[in-house]
Parts: sequence; structure tokens; C-alpha cells
Amino acid sequence: MSKSSVYTVEEFKKNIKRNIKKKLAKLGWTPGRFAEEVGVTRGMVSKWLNGESCPGLTALARICTAMGEAPEYFLSKPVRGAK
Repeated sequence: MSKSSVYTVEEFKKNIKRNIKKKLAKLGWTPGRFAEEVGVTRGMVSKWLNGESCPGLTALARICTAMGEAPEYFLSKPVRGAK
């Protein structure tokens, strides 16, 4: 397995945090609206956005449903050259 194929929990946390923030901006949602749509507390959303915590599988499924994206969207690294 090449080094480029190795993933860490910290990398996933960073990707999820960045991609949730990006999607929130695109949708024009506040963290409070996001919390309501996903069915979690505003405090939990704050932890996700600050990188203190990472959504579990159930929460990730709810995030995908609420935001209309596949799990890969939230787990993926940024594409080089993309904004």
C-alpha cells in the first residue's frame, strides 16, 4: 500500500469539518439551521465545526440526507486547484 493511500482519523476529521463548512456556505445555512436539519444540538454542530469531534455514522447519514450529498463528499480531500 502506498503512502498516499493511508488515511488517518485526523485527516477524516479535517475533511469533514472543511466540507461541512463549505456546504453550509453554499446552502446559506447557519449552524443552527444545520443542527435542526440533522436533528442534533447546536453544541454538537459547534464541536464538529471546531474539529473537537467528528460525526458518527448515524449523524453522517443524516448530514448526507439533509444536505443532499453522498458520504464521499464529506470525507474527500480537496481537489488540487479547486476553490
